[in-house]
Amino acid sequence: MKWVLLLFIASANCSFSYAVKNESLLVVPPPVTVLRVNTEAIIDGGEYIVDVKETTTSYASGGIEAIEIVGLEEADEIVITIPGGEEGDPLKVVFNIIEGEITNLHGRLDYEDGTHDVSFDKEQYFTYEETTLTIHATDQSSEVPIESKIYLTLENGLAFTPNGDEAYDEISLYMDGEFEVTNIEFSKLDGTVVYTTEDKNFIWNGRIEGILIDEGTYNYAITIGDEIIQGQFLVQY
Repeated sequence: MKWVLLLFIASANCSFSYAVKNESLLVVPPPVTVLRVNTEAIIDGGEYIVDVKETTTSYASGGIEAIEIVGLEEADEIVITIPGGEEGDPLKVVFNIIEGEITNLHGRLDYEDGTHDVSFDKEQYFTYEETTLTIHATDQSSEVPIESKIYLTLENGLAFTPNGDEAYDEISLYMDGEFEVTNIEFSKLDGTVVYTTEDKNFIWNGRIEGILIDEGTYNYAITIGDEIIQGQFLVQY
């Protein structure tokens, strides 16, 4: 048996229509990080303030708050300010969230010479697990007692000025208490390390092989035990 293939050719006057299916562009929403803050131990009530990604929000204390943060990045600093009452200074709890874990957690306090990042006996004031932070302050009307603290000696808590005027010409660690400091590192914003030491009693004059470092913003990292305090300072002449 022979099969005959017949081809039917449409008239030239016929028009053909066709459609091209375009795959829709997928829009991936920014990730949402949930930070849980437990302030059940704050018996005097009041509000605490959360600063993150240029947004400031107040929350009532005395319970557990689930705070959603959209588009949080590892470098984004989260600052929670707990009022200290009429006589006490507010305590600022500072940290990052990296890979679902609270890290770089430390305090930040205002002193006469400026604002300083400080490390102290954390469990007395707050504990944390994964992305849950528990505040243990029990009396907001009293001053938060900082039994030990550590910070860099900077003008107004910000500037290092090795210009020969004998004011903040050298940089070192101020320590009120015992700290297991294993490394101090200063670097440029591009990551280039300009100074590093394992001596917690170091004093640095801002010179590398006798030449002063450039003015500008620098990063610092202070390793204390298994934690790292990170921040920035200015070099000015």
